[in-house]
Amino acid sequence: MTETITQNDIQDARNLGHNLKNAGLTTSQLRKFLSSVNRLRQLAKGHDDAYFTITLSPQILMLQPRFVYQLAKEKSFYERGPENRLRPEYEIFKNQIIQRLNAAENNRNAFLKFCDFIEAVVAYHKEAGGE
Repeated sequence: MTETITQNDIQDARNLGHNLKNAGLTTSQLRKFLSSVNRLRQLAKGHDDAYFTITLSPQILMLQPRFVYQLAKEKSFYERGPENRLRPEYEIFKNQIIQRLNAAENNRNAFLKFCDFIEAVVAYHKEAGGE
């Protein structure tokens, strides 16, 4: 995985943003997560790699359970039935976010790339008519 956003990342963000809009995700739901990411982005930009590793890496790691919790709170994201599974479009979103967070956890440049990706998802969600 490269440490700067690529055309493939932008295309993935576009597809994801449009699919999430079509699945009914609201902009405010998506922006809650973006807000947490942006807070850490500002800290990552303003400090060196040592600060990132010691202070921010644990906070970035905690984005995963917070993100999963946000998904779990939204009952409309789940299929009805005995297994109570995430709907496929949200499962794809969850997997992409967790995969990208794992890659960014201990690398400041990779985390900044992740931040750009999330920002692009929000932009393309809005482009698709997200409310």
